[in-house]
Amino acid sequence: KQTPAVATEIADKLGCGKPAAFDISAGCAGFGYGLTLAKGMVVEGSAEYVLVLGVERLSDLTDLEDRATAFLFGDGAGAVVVGPSQEVAIGPTVWGSEGDKAEVIKQTVPWTDYRSGEVARFPAITQEGQAVFRWAVF
Repeated sequence: KQTPAVATEIADKLGCGKPAAFDISAGCAGFGYGLTLAKGMVVEGSAEYVLVLGVERLSDLTDLEDRATAFLFGDGAGAVVVGPSQEVAIGPTVWGSEGDKAEVIKQTVPWTDYRSGEVARFPAITQEGQAVFRWAVF
């Protein structure tokens, strides 16, 4: 679901009133981005407490026959509440991206092609396993 943001529905179900609520679509890095944004909101005073939820549902996009991805990708969720503290508990963030690596993890078929009927095959995530490992670990 892209619109409205799922965050707004969660805030409503939790009875949070009308807080700032938004989704971050950034794959593996999304929770880190959310945590850093939450820290910034608390430190600068625009929020006293921030709930950060990280949810990933990849089972629908994982080709179980693909040995490079099937053992890595799954479903998971986690949550933290970020609030004021007398101690520094969240350190500085090191930001970065590597657009030249865009082809090592990708989706086989664009959603637009699948939805329009141009292709019948359901999209799946693929990756170049060794390249991703070297990129992520070294």
